[in-house]
Amino acid sequence: MDESKAFRRVNFVPNQLIFDEGEQSAEAYLIRSGKVEIRVGVRSDVPRVLAVIGRGQVFGEMALFDNRPRMAAAVAVEPTEATAIARDEFQQRVADMDPAIRGVVLLMVERMRNMVEEVAGTRRSGRQQRIQETEVVPETED
Repeated sequence: MDESKAFRRVNFVPNQLIFDEGEQSAEAYLIRSGKVEIRVGVRSDVPRVLAVIGRGQVFGEMALFDNRPRMAAAVAVEPTEATAIARDEFQQRVADMDPAIRGVVLLMVERMRNMVEEVAGTRRSGRQQRIQETEVVPETED
């Protein structure tokens, strides 16, 4: 892939939504300066800030690993400059990883998704799911 398409500089203003929870992903971002909040449940009754990240940190990568929708929203807290890393470039680099290491990383991504869903309250525990699946509702007579 052409480097000019694989990596590009982007700028965000304070309170700018960079991407939203549930969106498909096209890029990951490396922060060069500024700060970004990672939020879940922004449209729920219990929105949460999972992290505030800054220079040298990457965000938006999880959805590129497993091709699932974004699990959180990202919002610029202050003027932020980042390097956007295109999906194709990112996935090529993952494909070039040692298969064992790639497997470990994908397992970590899945665990992180599960933890975020727990924090956001969008995931039922295995026990809750089993109880609901086996719950019997008595019939009522009219």
